[in-house]
Amino acid sequence: DEFRGTPGQPETFNALHELLECQAYRLAYWRVAAEEINYRRFFDINHLAAIRVEIPEVFEASHQLVFKLLASGDVTGLRIDHVDGLWDPQQYLCRLQESYATLTLAPPNSRNLYLVVEKILEPSYEQIPPDWPVAGTTGYEFANQITHVLLDSQAVRELTDIYQRLDGITDSFSNLIYERKLAVIETSFQSEVISLGRELDRLSEFHRNYRDCTRNALTNAIREVIACFPVYRTYATENRMLLEGEERVILRAISLARRRNPTIHKMVFDFIRNLLLMRFPETLSPEQYKIHARFIMKFQQCTGPVAAKGL
Repeated sequence: DEFRGTPGQPETFNALHELLECQAYRLAYWRVAAEEINYRRFFDINHLAAIRVEIPEVFEASHQLVFKLLASGDVTGLRIDHVDGLWDPQQYLCRLQESYATLTLAPPNSRNLYLVVEKILEPSYEQIPPDWPVAGTTGYEFANQITHVLLDSQAVRELTDIYQRLDGITDSFSNLIYERKLAVIETSFQSEVISLGRELDRLSEFHRNYRDCTRNALTNAIREVIACFPVYRTYATENRMLLEGEERVILRAISLARRRNPTIHKMVFDFIRNLLLMRFPETLSPEQYKIHARFIMKFQQCTGPVAAKGL
């Protein structure tokens, strides 16, 4: 009763306001989340906050039931959904295998546990990373092949004509995906992109050639790179360099973003390219290197949800 305010009398809500101000969170209208949220979510669902499963203690605590079922033999394999949403998918999958080996006294670093991951592979660019201890994907590519068996490819022109007459969209599929990704960023993931732009601005201070890249320009450029990303994500970490195929993905995204945005200075895209390719100055201290690597991993966690929602 002491905290219950009276509508129409703002001063009666002061006690409640002071109580809320003491909390570890800030109570906010849910619609501001697209621009101001500062925690990891499952896609853009605010009440599905992510836990930091990359921390060993969190991993152990959150997997107690899973390990119990594996130890009893009631479960003999795991399907990992939305694996691209993890901070470090390879580390997570290896920990699952190591924990299973400990439970079953199997040789360490083996692939005894049957693991499949929910992962859409872009045929032109991607394969499952070779250092992932998994049996394969959950089968989207196989389902796609089966769907093709059931489709009459000769009807594509007629169906396309009908679609375009009803919808009015005559743009190419690649342009449509680009536009939808931008729309998803604006409506659902603006806060993530703003955060990336803010961090980019701080990182530019470590690079004498890029210190004049403004926060606004960097934010706009990273938004465009994300919208042009041809796959869900790459998998660099502080201790894992990019694979050759991943470098090609980043170079393509940068090239497309520059072509679509000639008004953004080339220097801005050069900075983002060198950063994402982990081409850091030799003068960086170990701590500065970690900060740069953390930015890359944060960027990688953003491209996946945008790709999924946009597509």
